[in-house]
Amino acid sequence: AFLHAPCPWFRYGLRPTLRQTQCGAQPAGTRLFVVLRSAIGIIGMQGEHMSLRKRTLIIIGLTIVSLIVVLYATSRIILLGSFAELEERDTRWNVERALSALSDELSVLDTTINDWAARDDTYAFIENPDESYIQSNLIDGTFITLRLNLMLFVHSSGRIVFGKAFDLQNEEEVPVPQSLQEHLTDNALLLRHPTTESSITGIVLLPEGPMLIASRPILTGEDEGPIRGTLMFGRYLDSAEIERLAGVTRLSLTVRRFEDPQMPLDFQAVRSSLLEEALIVRPLSAQTIAGYALLKDIYGKPALVLRVDMPREIYEQGQASMRYFILSLLAVGLVFGMVTLLLLERQVLSRLTRLSKSVSSIGASGDLSARVAMAGTDELSSLADEINGMLEALEQSEEVLRRRLDELTALHAIAAAGTEATSEDELLEHAIQIIGETLHLDNFGVILLDPASGVLHPHPSHRLRKGGKALTLRLGEGIVGQVALTGQSRRVPDVRLDPDYREGDPQTRSELCVPLKVGDQVLGVINTESTQLDAYTEDDERLLTTVAGQLATAIEKVRLFEETRRLQKFNQSIVQNMSEGIAIEGADGILTFVNPAAAEMLGYAPEELLGQHWTVIVPPDQQSIVQAANERRRRGQADRYEVELVRKDGTRLPVLVSGSPRFEDGRFVGTLAVFTDITERKRAEEELRQSLERLQRTLEGTIHALASAVEMRDPYTAGHQRRVAQLACAIAKEMGLPEERISGVLLAGLIHDIGKINMPAEILSKPGRLNELEYGLVKTHSQAGYEILNGTIEFPWPVAQIVLQHHERMDGSGYPQGLKGEEILLEARVLAVADVVEAMVSYRPYRSARGVDQALREISQNRGILYDPEVVDACLKLFTEKGFTFNAGAAAQTTPPFG
Repeated sequence: AFLHAPCPWFRYGLRPTLRQTQCGAQPAGTRLFVVLRSAIGIIGMQGEHMSLRKRTLIIIGLTIVSLIVVLYATSRIILLGSFAELEERDTRWNVERALSALSDELSVLDTTINDWAARDDTYAFIENPDESYIQSNLIDGTFITLRLNLMLFVHSSGRIVFGKAFDLQNEEEVPVPQSLQEHLTDNALLLRHPTTESSITGIVLLPEGPMLIASRPILTGEDEGPIRGTLMFGRYLDSAEIERLAGVTRLSLTVRRFEDPQMPLDFQAVRSSLLEEALIVRPLSAQTIAGYALLKDIYGKPALVLRVDMPREIYEQGQASMRYFILSLLAVGLVFGMVTLLLLERQVLSRLTRLSKSVSSIGASGDLSARVAMAGTDELSSLADEINGMLEALEQSEEVLRRRLDELTALHAIAAAGTEATSEDELLEHAIQIIGETLHLDNFGVILLDPASGVLHPHPSHRLRKGGKALTLRLGEGIVGQVALTGQSRRVPDVRLDPDYREGDPQTRSELCVPLKVGDQVLGVINTESTQLDAYTEDDERLLTTVAGQLATAIEKVRLFEETRRLQKFNQSIVQNMSEGIAIEGADGILTFVNPAAAEMLGYAPEELLGQHWTVIVPPDQQSIVQAANERRRRGQADRYEVELVRKDGTRLPVLVSGSPRFEDGRFVGTLAVFTDITERKRAEEELRQSLERLQRTLEGTIHALASAVEMRDPYTAGHQRRVAQLACAIAKEMGLPEERISGVLLAGLIHDIGKINMPAEILSKPGRLNELEYGLVKTHSQAGYEILNGTIEFPWPVAQIVLQHHERMDGSGYPQGLKGEEILLEARVLAVADVVEAMVSYRPYRSARGVDQALREISQNRGILYDPEVVDACLKLFTEKGFTFNAGAAAQTTPPFG
């Protein structure tokens, strides 16, 4: 066994250099050296007490035993491997035989059903069932003869014409399995026969057990259509059927459902692998081997696992052959040993004794630098040279292993430092000390990158030779800057030949620089310099890269720890010092945290509120608000609401609450609530409301004063503006305009003729028709009203524009701007219709009132021409369907909202 132990390099996952590759044969040689040393030591220790023959016999015997071990191991790998391969092929062949037998059963079932499905009497029976066909063909004997558990005759319409299930073991009829219905639905696979040659065979999994099933279209005796239905035969693949198949194939067969949770462990071990491999062979024990195959159902889904068990006769035969081979080797070795004993007993033994003493001395001292001495040029002297070479290799290997142990120690120590360090400086100082002691570096250090400035700063722990200095470099400057920029390590055999080199130590001849990286982020570099040319190997670069990776991870952890600690202190300071109240409650409503501001607002000490239910600080009439908010929290919603809390002294505190739900692993665990005292805001809102009420009353008075001033100038149109405002508001409401726009219509209607205040009273009260000049003056009242209102009073609606446009018409024939269609404000279009209707139904000095009918006829005839169609329709509906009448006081009593 010692001949097959792995080289220590590969045991530690390291790649040896060319000089170290001779270690490849080292373990076997080392152990052989130990065995030989022990044998020679036994001979030497016995001295004169052991005969020469015995000592030679021990040496020859050990040599022969070693040879036999090697030959046995080699032969076992070759011969037993061949026997195992042969055994696997035989097992696969038997599994294929079992699968073939199962396939044959399906073929026979298909052939049988084909004979039945393509018959004239069957063709007639499926269309017109009769008892004679059943009595002649579908008797119990048929099921026994054909070994069937199921017959189904299904009409092409999906109707089951005849179905019968039969228990072959008890030879009696049983009910047709209800579970079969899910396989007989519309367009089911078993009923889908697109052509007369269609055939379906396979396995169907039923709760009663797996069933071999065959399905054929029902045709005439000449295999012609049209297809009248489907005939299905089924046979359970039960223990009796499996036993019969085992008898036919002379194999041990076992079948388990693929999804059976109770299947044996060996089935479970191969179940997932069968989805990728159709056939798997595995030994069950030293005496038994098994082959496994996956059986799919008619839908192509995994259904059953078939196992074929076989005795391991081939493998046992191979083992017997190996035993005979070893016995033969022992016999040959014995003869060879006897002959060799006769030849060697006078030639080597004395020198072997001296060699044994030398080797024993080295082994006892453990000094691998010692060597054995043996004169001559024969095999014994060569053996001494080999032993010396072996000692040298062991010495080198010990040195390499010591170095690798130091490396692993450094990595472990850096990882531990990253866990224990509380600051980045502490970590780097400790890491530099570890790297220097374990890797034996004398001029090296860590250079950290400031990402904000792009400058690389040497850490104060940098180790320098006398006369050297650590340089501060920019990103991309020098070898260090290039490594930090690219994230790729650089090994420079001669810095004098590298144009990127920046001198910090005049003694430096070679340099090795590796990045400190976490993912793709470069934190800095580790740089080491040597006074020797080409001082660093690929192994050194690999090692330092590994150390740098470990150190970069540790730096990142410490930075995250420091940042987390800083943020934690910052957050605690914010929570404890903020003026807003903060409360945290659990899912049960119990308060688990309140900050000082919250406790102070409510007149409690913080500890008095902890453990209390939130209802302690919410009065009963406000609790429904909080309960509704908590229901929203449980659904994951965050929102803001106003509520009143109750202080410890019983007084109330109005607050604005911002509540957020808290979830852990998808489970609601409570609420975080931040609340602000809004007492001053409530007081300000009340003062603002009172101020707005006063302003509203003032504005109302101003509007009515303006309207009265116009009416005093034009007594014949007294009340006109109020009635227009009343009708305009009714039209706007009928059109579904929002209350805010209706208020604007009302206000504009009350003062829409304010421009007439600048016109001569003689023109306004003239009893006859106006001449062209007078009419021109009247038409300026819209522009005059706009100029009076624009900039004089700031309304929340475009009142001045409405007054300016209330004589514009849809076709552009109006005044003063000749606007068309949508260019006219909707409120002005409403006011235009109301103005025309009110003017026509009212008395004027130059004409009598024309009545509502004529006014409505005017707007109807000019609907879409002069007046907006939608406005006209709303106005007509008011008069014809809703009985609108003018009420001069109604408009005057209407107050526009200003909030």
